[in-house]
Formats: sequence, C-alpha cells, structure tokens
Amino acid sequence: MHIKKLHIQNFRGIRNMELELHRQMNVFVGINGAGKSSVLDALGYLLRPPVHLLSGRSSDEDEFASQNPEANDFPDQEIHSGMQESYLGVSLAKTGLEGYGWDLRSSNAEQQKKHDGRAPNRTHFFFFDIARWKPYFILGDKIDCNVSLIVYYRARREVHNVPIAAWTDRNFRKQDAFVDVLAPIVDFKEFFEWFRNREDLENEERADEKNGKNEPDRWLEAIRKVIGKFCGALQDVRVRRRDPLRMVVTKNNNELRIEQLSDGEKCLLAMVGDLARRLAIANPSREKPLEGEGIVLIDEVDLHLHPTWQRTILPRLMESFPNCQFIVTTHSPQILGELEKNDGKIIPLHDGGNGIEILSGDFNVFGQTSDVILVDVMEASKRNDKIAEMLDEVFKAIDENNLDEARRLKNELEMKAQNIPEFAKIELLLHRKEKLGK
Repeated sequence: MHIKKLHIQNFRGIRNMELELHRQMNVFVGINGAGKSSVLDALGYLLRPPVHLLSGRSSDEDEFASQNPEANDFPDQEIHSGMQESYLGVSLAKTGLEGYGWDLRSSNAEQQKKHDGRAPNRTHFFFFDIARWKPYFILGDKIDCNVSLIVYYRARREVHNVPIAAWTDRNFRKQDAFVDVLAPIVDFKEFFEWFRNREDLENEERADEKNGKNEPDRWLEAIRKVIGKFCGALQDVRVRRRDPLRMVVTKNNNELRIEQLSDGEKCLLAMVGDLARRLAIANPSREKPLEGEGIVLIDEVDLHLHPTWQRTILPRLMESFPNCQFIVTTHSPQILGELEKNDGKIIPLHDGGNGIEILSGDFNVFGQTSDVILVDVMEASKRNDKIAEMLDEVFKAIDENNLDEARRLKNELEMKAQNIPEFAKIELLLHRKEKLGK
C-alpha cells in the first residue's frame, strides 16, 4: 500500500497543492515556513480514519462515524486565513484497490457567518469505501493476516527515559502496532517495554528443556540487525535484569546504558527499532517481517544526526524496509545528495507570497557536493554572506585594474578568514595584471 496522489486546499499556508508521490521515497525540502511540516500534518489528518479502523475501534462505517465524530475532521485553526473551507484528499494504491481514496473537509463557521450572515453546522465529509477495504483493514480473528502499517514520527521525538517494566499481557495483537502512531509527541515508551517483554519470552523458551529450542526470537533478531545496520557502533541491544533493571548496548566493546548514548544515537536507535517492532507485530505470518508494507512519515529525518549519518539514513531506510513508502522532510544537503533518481523524488517547497507552492524543475542531485545542493535546491548561500560580499569587492577591484585596492581588500579578508579557495585565483590575477602593467 502506498499513497499515489495528495491534494491540499486552504490548509495553513497552502492555498492549492496537488502532487503525485513516489512509491518508495519522497523528500520535502525548503526554508523554515515553506510548508514541509504542513504537508506531513495534512497527511496525518488524512491517515487518521484508516488508523482508527486498523486499531480495531470499529468494523462498521456508521458506528465508526458515531463513535468518533472528530476522526474525520481537523480544527478550524488549520484553515488558511480568510478562507471558509479547507480540503484534504488522498488516493492510495494497493493490489486490488487501485484508485481508492478519501477526503476530509473542515469549514470555518466564523468566516462563513461573515460571508453569508449565518453560522452553519460544521461540515464533515468522509468518503471511504469500507466494504472494499474491510478485508485489508479490519483484522477480526484472522490471526495470520498481514496488515499495512501507518506511522508518523514527528519532529518532537525524544528518548526522555527508557521504561522497561514488563506488561501483564504478553499476547501482542496486530492492533498494538497502531498504538500512538499519530501521537503529537513520540517518546518510544512502547518500544522499550515491548522489547523487554519479547526478550523475556525468548529467555523462557531457551530455558525450557522440553522445548529444545535455542534459537533467538526472530522478531528481536530482525530488530537487533536493523539497529546494527543504522548505528554501526551499537551492537547487542539487551536488558540486564540484575539490579538495577536496565537496557544496555555494546559500543566499541564497552557496555553502556541506553540513557548514556548521545541524543542522535538514542533517537535513531529508538526510531528504527520502533518501526521494525510495529512491522513485526503487523506482519505475523511473514518470514521477513521487515518486508511488510507501510506508509511512514518522518519530520526532520536528519534530527540530531551527524552529517556522516545523514548521508546513510535514506539508503538504509529503503534497504531495511523495502516495501514501505517514506515521506520525509529535511534541511540537510547530505541527505539529498544520497537519493538516486529511480529510488525517490525531491520535492522543494517555496512560499512566494501567494501561498506555498512546489518549485518546478529537475532536482536530481545524486552525487553532487553539498555546496551545489545548498544553492541549486535549498535556496541557501554556500558561505557566509559577509565573506561572499568581500570576495565580490576584491574581484571588482581587479576588474577595474585597481590593484592596490584589491590587494588591500584581500589582506583585510585574510584577517577574517583563512584557506579560502579563491585566494589562489586572486593571487594569480593580481600577479598577471601587475606583470602586464610593468
């Protein structure tokens, strides 16, 4: 399952936006305020209805609407300023379900009252062919069926603590894969507690002599491998049960508590571990649960990551979770430079004064240097504005044959910055002009 098309009207700073998404990787870029998070939040609202269905809250369309009156709506404050109504629409693709989708609308009662002198009832439109989607989304007693995952990792994702108290219920249901998938703050509590419970089961099976099994839990083994792939120095994630009860990891042959890792290490470990956990729960009959399908939204995918890790995050996501569609935002040129054209698309957003829009053009920058990407895609300068201005003044003085002024400006610039590549070119130009002058 993946999103094919998205349509947004009058949502926050977006007046009208229609776009087709890539099957695997979609990367939104743009300066602060360009609408990257708005696109993901719009998708978050759109994905709430199927999340309610996937979590088992209802198996009937009417019952669903009556029990969850706000599930089809979003707040008035999300409507573009001065507009009466906002519209969000999405279409998905899944085998046997091509062309199916739904939309949401929200009306601003105050604005409509100003427009026609009356305050109408809020409108809620929800078009969702429950009958056709039931076999895929309503789980019932089909224990072995696999389900497509939906999850949104927002920019507010942190590892405040590592709770690993055991749950009393060890029978994990597929619905548990959808707990807090659209939560406004992601704390990964479920991941750590689930990991401890699953490891308890693994240890019990290994200790059972009659069982005769000495193999690792296949779900945990998949998670351990994917954590090692993303965080190369972090290996052998496990729970120590002797006081104090704690989750630990081996880093460069040293055992550390998870809390002792850097923010980047903790956040990346928890996110990929949580995604792997949810896929495993949602795909109980898959031999390789990480090959399950899903739609994964990640705001600021480069959050807390060193540029070295930024370069590897997208390729590793696609390699580790090959059947998931990723829709992410970033401020990192390192991330953009690692996305091959066939693997996904870069979608630059821009606020030109008449609302947020998608910039047109070919933004395939695979293999380009970061400074080229900064200028060509991210609307940023590749160096400090003051230094760039001073360099322009030096070259202008050389062009005007004002060589003494050019050398003075160059010496002044060298007092502020060293090892600038243009210094060699400036010296060459000055030497040639001085020689010609003699």
